[in-house]
Amino acid sequence: MAVDDPLSALRKLVIGQKSAALPDINAEHPLWPLHQQVQAYDAFVTRAVIHVLGGGRDVQPFTDRPVLDALLQAAAAQPEAAAYRRYLERIDTMLRLAGEVATARQKQD
Repeated sequence: MAVDDPLSALRKLVIGQKSAALPDINAEHPLWPLHQQVQAYDAFVTRAVIHVLGGGRDVQPFTDRPVLDALLQAAAAQPEAAAYRRYLERIDTMLRLAGEVATARQKQD
């Protein structure tokens, strides 16, 4: 079985991301701070992926990742936490692949 190159794998994840969704919660839910932080991270990853798919040669780190990780760890006992972990794994992979594509482009220069 052939392994996809990072750009092809990234494109497949972007297409699949359209069907991914976070749990539907409101501002009174105990996971609301995590929900908001995941949405911020998702928006960051989306911008990075669009940048790379448009030919960009760099990907910056998400500076609030320690906050996100702490919120996720604190939410571990909540039933919805697993859905957040799966969602984060997917967008973490997207950001990693975007970085690989950007790095490969830098090496071509």
